Amino acid sequence: MNIVSALKRLVPPPLRPPRGSVSAFCIEHVAPVSIIALILASTFYAWRFSYFWLDDFTSLYWTERVSGWQILWFNLNPLSNFFRPFGMLFYWIFWNTFDLNPLPYHLFAWGLHTANVALLYTLVRRIADSSYAAAVGALLFSFRANFTEIYWSFGTTFELLACFLMLTALLLHTRETRSFLGSVTIVVLYIFAVKSKEMAITLPGVLLLYDMTLRKSGFNRRSLILYSALALVGLTFAYLKVTSMAGPLPDHPYYMDFSVLTLGRGYGWYFDHLYGFRLRWGAWMITSVILCALFIYRRARRALFFLGYVFVTLLPVIFLVNHRFEFYWYIPFFGIAGLAALFAGSVERALRKRMPLRAAAATGLALFAILGAAHYSREKRVSSANNQTQHLVADEYAAFIHSLRTLPPPAIGETIYYGSFPRFFEKVTLLCATQVALRRMDIQVEVVDTFPNSCRYCLRFENGTLKIN
Repeated sequence: MNIVSALKRLVPPPLRPPRGSVSAFCIEHVAPVSIIALILASTFYAWRFSYFWLDDFTSLYWTERVSGWQILWFNLNPLSNFFRPFGMLFYWIFWNTFDLNPLPYHLFAWGLHTANVALLYTLVRRIADSSYAAAVGALLFSFRANFTEIYWSFGTTFELLACFLMLTALLLHTRETRSFLGSVTIVVLYIFAVKSKEMAITLPGVLLLYDMTLRKSGFNRRSLILYSALALVGLTFAYLKVTSMAGPLPDHPYYMDFSVLTLGRGYGWYFDHLYGFRLRWGAWMITSVILCALFIYRRARRALFFLGYVFVTLLPVIFLVNHRFEFYWYIPFFGIAGLAALFAGSVERALRKRMPLRAAAATGLALFAILGAAHYSREKRVSSANNQTQHLVADEYAAFIHSLRTLPPPAIGETIYYGSFPRFFEKVTLLCATQVALRRMDIQVEVVDTFPNSCRYCLRFENGTLKIN
């Protein structure tokens, strides 16, 4: 089997309308996808002001210190411990192509999110066997207040890339026949996924979960080879990251507390922030166990897979007691979308039993449109405060960088003194942003209350303006 034929088999067959039901086909398939596309376009338009965030300045700072060959080697070398080299590769490309023009960066990120929505739709359609159900899952994933950081911070490109590679690997894995080329592709995707974001280390668990719940064919020799290769990659990566990133002290950002209490509280925190619920973590665990038991009793294998996916993919961030962010839901949300899709599929089947085809399709579309309007309205309302804040911050940071670039060129090794600077900045971020803005790695910065007498560059950033003292 050549690569072209393998890729053709990876993509699901196109949807074809039954004879005499073109209008029903449009209602069931074209209209829901159009609604999702409209929501995506509206979301990106609402965040069109996006600039660069603190993490972007830090990443660009490190990008400036490596060559193209070095960043390529960090990706090809399985033992490289460079920070998320696959994501940093795109920072390097955009930095050396577009400098500090933010639009190409964000267009790339928004394009990745759109691709992930399409992948989720394709996967759920294949698993749930329903385009309507897949559209519901994709709708919920397309715009979420939990994910607002992916709309304004290019620093979340690591999540976007990891999710894209994981869903692509899962889509390839869902083929009933397992080929050597397919297995090699999955391993390669896994390598680049973990080089994008640490959460991708759970991919072998996701694939194994799929095999245990949904695969019809049994475990064979090729399966053993595939999982052995994935285990080797995962264990190597885990060793490198634990020895370099994990913090030994309780106040370290990446300190990990491996305890049963932290396990329960961690899952409880993320479930609480999914839709703003406030339950004790024990209530979430009891609910999850009951759901799992119910799915086992009902032999609901697809529901078991989606529920298990949530817990498996969230696991890497559960023990990070000092490092919790809502956008960490981005990769695990595929499981929530899948559960919602299965419920939507049951509604669709009930409508088809009780109504003619066109009436059922029209009713389903009406319900989908109502759900879409309610979902978009809720997420927009919840994220509105963040949108306004980030708009102000983006204008502030853009003005700061522009003002720095209008300064007379500093001397080699010059120190720039700051009496005040943009909000949320710290000294390290200030150094990164200054060197990135000037494209000068020899420049130093100092934060002072009183400027020294010998100061040539004594700067204060006040009311959106950088002033020379």
